[in-house]
Amino acid sequence: MTHKSKKPDAEMLKAVDMNKVAQGDLEHTTLLDMALRRISLNDAAKKLNISYDAIKGRMYRIRHRRDKSKPYIKKPGPKTRYKVHGHEKAIKEYRELSLSSDEISHVLKETINADIDEVTISRFLGEEGFPRMHNRSKFEKEAAQRTIRSIITNYKTDNMKDIEHIITSKFGSAYTGLGIFMALIEELDILKIIRDAYPSDAKRVEGYVLTLLGLKIIQKKRRSDIKHLSEEKMIALFSGRDKVLSCTSLETFDYDMRKKVLEDMKKTYILILMKYMDMSVFNIDFHVIPSFSKSEALETNHAPSRGKNMKSALVFLVQDRESKIFPYSNANVKRSEASDEVIKFLDKVEPLGIKPEWIVGDSKVTNYKNIAKIKKRGIDVVTIRRKGVEMVREVEDAKKNPKAGTWRTVRIKRTKGGYEKVKVHIKTIPVGYYDDGKWRTFKMRQLAIPDNGHEYPMFIITTDFKHSVKDIVEMYPPRWLIELGIKTQTKFFDLNQLASDLSIKIDFDTFLTQISHMLYQMLAKNLFRYENADAETIYKEFIEGGGKVKIYEDKIVVQLNRKRTTGYMINAPILEGWVDDGKNISWLGKKLQIIWK
Repeated sequence: MTHKSKKPDAEMLKAVDMNKVAQGDLEHTTLLDMALRRISLNDAAKKLNISYDAIKGRMYRIRHRRDKSKPYIKKPGPKTRYKVHGHEKAIKEYRELSLSSDEISHVLKETINADIDEVTISRFLGEEGFPRMHNRSKFEKEAAQRTIRSIITNYKTDNMKDIEHIITSKFGSAYTGLGIFMALIEELDILKIIRDAYPSDAKRVEGYVLTLLGLKIIQKKRRSDIKHLSEEKMIALFSGRDKVLSCTSLETFDYDMRKKVLEDMKKTYILILMKYMDMSVFNIDFHVIPSFSKSEALETNHAPSRGKNMKSALVFLVQDRESKIFPYSNANVKRSEASDEVIKFLDKVEPLGIKPEWIVGDSKVTNYKNIAKIKKRGIDVVTIRRKGVEMVREVEDAKKNPKAGTWRTVRIKRTKGGYEKVKVHIKTIPVGYYDDGKWRTFKMRQLAIPDNGHEYPMFIITTDFKHSVKDIVEMYPPRWLIELGIKTQTKFFDLNQLASDLSIKIDFDTFLTQISHMLYQMLAKNLFRYENADAETIYKEFIEGGGKVKIYEDKIVVQLNRKRTTGYMINAPILEGWVDDGKNISWLGKKLQIIWK
C-alpha cells in the first residue's frame, strides 16, 4: 500500500545511509521506502518485526536527532534482557520474607549496592515460579518495613571494621571518661561473661553489649539516645567498632536474646565477682518498675514511687553487704511466686560454692515456710515482724515492769557513724506455716527495740540463737544499703525506664544496670576519700568532661582533661599500669594508655 502523497520526505532522506542500503541493511532500506512514501508506518513496523508504537518512537528519534546532516545511527541494545547477575539466591530469600519487588530492589541497593530494577526482579521471580505478590494489609506492610530495616542494619553492622584495623586517627570527645571503664572492664575480665555465653559469636555480641553498657555508664537514660550519638567516635571506640551501632540493631539484638544464654551470663558474672565480695551477709529486696502501658505481659503490682497499683515489672535484687555490689537480679518475678525467689537464688549460687551466713530482708521478701527451709540449709535469716496491737502492748507493759521478760542494754554502732545505747526486749516466739496440708511450727528469736526514734517499737526476728544481741541488732539497720543502692540504680542508671514489656528484655536491661553499678562501686573503692561515694558523685567528679583520643598502630592514648580530683584517679590501685605505659585491651587488639593534661 503506497502513501497518498508522492512527494519524498527530504528530512527522512537525510537520515538514510545509502551505503547501508547498498549493502541490503533492512533498517535503512525500510527508512528509504518510508522517505519515498512507498510504505506506511504499519507496513514498516511489519517489515522490521516491531510494534506500531516502536516505529513511531523511532521516527520521533530520527526527526529530533542532534545532527540532522548525518545519517541516523541506531544505538545497539543488549543482546538479551538485563539479568540478576548472581543475586538469584538473595532475591528468592527476600521474596520468601514477603518483600515486594521494589522492596527487594531497595534492599539490594542498600546492602551490596546492586542496581537491579523492580521489573527485572519481577520477571526473574515469575520465571522461577513465584506467584505475584498479593495485596498486603497495613500490618503486613509494616512488618515488611521492619524486616527491611533489620536486614540493612544487620548487614551494615556485620560489615563494620574493627578498631584494630584503623592504623592512625585522632579525635576529640565529650566522653573520654569511658577510657577509665575500658581499663576496668579489662582488669575485671567482664567480657568473659560474653565469651563464655557466645563462644562462636563473641566478637559481634561484644559490640552490642559494650554499646548498651556505655550508654548506661555515661548516664543516657534511653536507648534511643544513641541516635544523637551516631557520630560520637568515643562510643564507637568503647564498643570496638569504627562506627556507632544504630538503635535498630540494638533492638534487634535484644529480641534475639535467649533465656538460657542470659542465665549463663549471670552465672559467669557471679563467678567473676566472688573474689571481690565478702558474701557472708546478703541483703535482699524487691523493686517495682512502673509501666504506663496496658500490655498483658505485665502484672499489676503496688508501685510505692507512684502510691498506687499499676502495670509493672517486679524485680528481685540481692546485694553483698560488705562490697555493696549487686551480684544477682531477676526481673522475671511473678507476684504469686515472689516469696520463693530467695530459695531460687540459693539454688543457683550454692553449686558455685556460695553459702552466706546471714540473709537480711524486710517482712515482705519471703514467708515463714521459706525461712524454715533456709534455716535447714544452715543459713540464718534476719528480718522484721509485722507489728500487731498485742505485740506493741506487750512491749509497753514490759517497759513498765522490767522483770516481765528479758531486757538487755547494748551499745551499737550506727550506720552513719558513732555509737548509741539502746534497750532491747528479748523473747523466743513460735511461728508457723502450712506445708503439705499440715501446720508446722519452729522457734525464732524476737528482739523488740521500743526507743528507736519512731512511735512504735521495731520487732527484729531471726533464726540465729548463737550470736549476741548486739550482733543481731547491728545486722538489720544496714539493710538500708540495698535501698540506697536501688535508689542509685533508679536515679543515675534510670532502672525505672522499662526497656520493653517483654520480660527477657527487662531482665537483660536490669543485668546491664547491675554491671554498670558494679563498675562504679569498684572504681569508688579504689579512690581515696571516695570509697562510699555513689555513682553520680563519681561521674561528676572524675568521669564527666572532654578530652582527646589518639589511635596509633599499636596503642590508643586517651587524654582526659585535668580536674582537682585527678590525683586520686592517677593513684587508684586498680588503674596501676594503665596510666604508665598502658596495658592491652583484648577486644581492641591494641594497648590503652590513660593520661591527663
